[in-house]
Amino acid sequence: MKNNNLVQLFFVLLLICVPFIYTAMIWHQLPEQVALHFGMDGKPDRYGAKGDLLVPVIFMMAVSFGVYLLMKNIDKFDPKRANQMSKETFNKFGVLIVFFMSGLSTYIVHSALSEETDNFLFVIMGLFFAALGNLMHSVKPNYFVGIRLPWTLENEDNWRRTHQLASKIWFVGGLLIAATALFLPTGLSFYIFLTMIVIMGFIPVIYSYLEFKKMT
Repeated sequence: MKNNNLVQLFFVLLLICVPFIYTAMIWHQLPEQVALHFGMDGKPDRYGAKGDLLVPVIFMMAVSFGVYLLMKNIDKFDPKRANQMSKETFNKFGVLIVFFMSGLSTYIVHSALSEETDNFLFVIMGLFFAALGNLMHSVKPNYFVGIRLPWTLENEDNWRRTHQLASKIWFVGGLLIAATALFLPTGLSFYIFLTMIVIMGFIPVIYSYLEFKKMT
């Protein structure tokens, strides 16, 4: 178990280093002024010094590592004391978040190099949500991860049913976001992304509340 933890930690640290390694590889290709923000049309609307690229990358990777450590030790903080099954799931959540943030940070740097953005961002986001959905059904009641509502936290059956539904919706919704982003213009993909986020967020909450009302 200790060896597995060390291997995983090494993998996580390697993921954290990826955007910095990529930045170092293309640093000499970057102009002194680079695109730092893009509009809905995929065109840059704010520029800055190339050194400014490091600020969001450092912040995102620091946050992702902090979340990983939290997920790794969540049983020590959560009053509900997640069981071993949930602990393994939380561990996967932590690695997934680092993987996602590493890919997103690398994409941000690459976009600054090309001075244009495309739908690949929505592909990344969609696959991330699909992966979260694939894990969500395994999460047991806790105060850190999942759909944490008063009635889901108080009733384990409500929590289980809600997360089983959410797992399916997030998985399918994430794949739809990624798939449509491959064929549609950036502006339209953005609105589809927002629509799917609303659907993925509200349907499990409404279902959970209706289940709660049935029991009262």
